[in-house]
Amino acid sequence: MSKKVVAACLGLVLATLLPVSKAEADRDPRQRGLSERDTFLWPGAAPPRRLDQHGAPLQSEALRDRLVVVSFVHADCTINCAVRTLELDKLARTLPAPLRDRVAFLCIDTDPARGGSARLRAFAEGLLGPGTPLRFLDSDEASTAALASALRYPPGALPEPPPTILVFDRTGRMAMTYGSDPVDEARLLQDLTLLETFDAIRVAGTASAAAGFAATVEEVQSVREHLRRTLASLTPRRIEGAGPALQGGPNGLRAAIGADQALERPVDLAVALNGLPRDDGRLDLVESRAPLESLPGLARAGGASEPSEVLLHGIAGFSIRYFGALKDRTRPLWYPAWPPSGDGAGRLPALVEIQVVFAPGDPRRWTPLVIALGNRR
Repeated sequence: MSKKVVAACLGLVLATLLPVSKAEADRDPRQRGLSERDTFLWPGAAPPRRLDQHGAPLQSEALRDRLVVVSFVHADCTINCAVRTLELDKLARTLPAPLRDRVAFLCIDTDPARGGSARLRAFAEGLLGPGTPLRFLDSDEASTAALASALRYPPGALPEPPPTILVFDRTGRMAMTYGSDPVDEARLLQDLTLLETFDAIRVAGTASAAAGFAATVEEVQSVREHLRRTLASLTPRRIEGAGPALQGGPNGLRAAIGADQALERPVDLAVALNGLPRDDGRLDLVESRAPLESLPGLARAGGASEPSEVLLHGIAGFSIRYFGALKDRTRPLWYPAWPPSGDGAGRLPALVEIQVVFAPGDPRRWTPLVIALGNRR
């Protein structure tokens, strides 16, 4: 998910949406001292009431001194919108305890003609369950048009929501915006954590501690980006000439990935990802690579004879699961291994989810990494 710091630019766009004539000055939100966050959520001289999926109105006071993440939905949105919402729900549920109460997640409806609290509640509970920490907010025609204009989103594309996520800091200022799919939960978690941490620095002056924390976050982020790039490069060639391009279980996987001169990868490779036990009871997350032809058996994946690299040292746990359909016109499901039970020969899962667990007291954080597999043809 690419990040662009556009607070100033978006603030200027928001300003153009507000009345500025002398006759309307008293109704101008800027004259009432509203923050960029409140101006965005309640645009215009007659702002919407903003009821959530339970029929409760959102009050500005509820967002005071909190980080606010804003995304956009509607009850019949496409799979990309649904997946984006699922990823935000997962992030909200897995935030570290010190951060959990400091962040509010808001999802604004972009289909006011067919929206409303009851419809949003059915959508939220059907997709995420009744306990989601996300608040789904209704809208009206005027505020939806104002938000689309602020985001430079084509009105003709509505009601499909913009693929945009906004973050406001604790003072209500626009901090950053993200575009494109999928959501990079680790990057968003890093930015939320740093926003919260740097705010604390202004009070406590603990800059050195924050710098150390940022380094651990960057370590995890680089591993996530590496895994995403790797598994987005599957080759149509088969392991051992017959098996699928990916084979895996709950504790490791092996995949055939294609050559890529841009990444200094001149030949097709067999890549193995495993958790290697250590003497202290923890694991190292290890990746092994070798030319595709040189690995005759899956059992050798991660073996001592293969060149390997430790991606993460001293983790407490590591697991993988796979999402896909075994046959055409069948419902895709999550499986602990792929291919499951010998079925689905020749097929690839649509998604792979990698989970890493760190020991208590470890400053590193990992939200489940969901990767859409790519096939290099």
